[in-house]
Amino acid sequence: MKYQLGKALATISFLVAMIIVTTGSVQAQSQVRVNVPFDFTVANKTLPAGRYVVSRVQQYGTDSVLAISGANGHTHLICLTYAVRSLDTKGKVTLVFHRYGDQSFLSQVWSGDSSTGRAFAQSRSEREINRKAREAARNVVKNEAPMETISLAGEPLK
Repeated sequence: MKYQLGKALATISFLVAMIIVTTGSVQAQSQVRVNVPFDFTVANKTLPAGRYVVSRVQQYGTDSVLAISGANGHTHLICLTYAVRSLDTKGKVTLVFHRYGDQSFLSQVWSGDSSTGRAFAQSRSEREINRKAREAARNVVKNEAPMETISLAGEPLK
């Protein structure tokens, strides 16, 4: 009986330690700094070019709600995201933008070591631009793509 109790306590202690280690490592990667050289829109709000930090809203919460802050620490926007998966990892922290002409929209955020990223829902203005770009593309050469994808490397904040 004492042996089984000791074994159960050891197992529970190991699991608690693993949760603490995992939470700590996830938290260390939950903030991303990136220099965006162009104006961009996310959730119908246009932000100017500059240095930004993308982080979780709640320190130990899920990645579902992200904050986008300027280099001065001022939070510009809080957004709901959803999980997206890739067959391979990006290898580095990456922000993915969709560009239509001269307008750019933040689409996804990827940590470097995971095949799971976070995606932002398309805003109404991006959906409208996308629709118009597809219609225009039908009337021109088939090889022209109405949307360009831009990936910017960021750096994790510790």
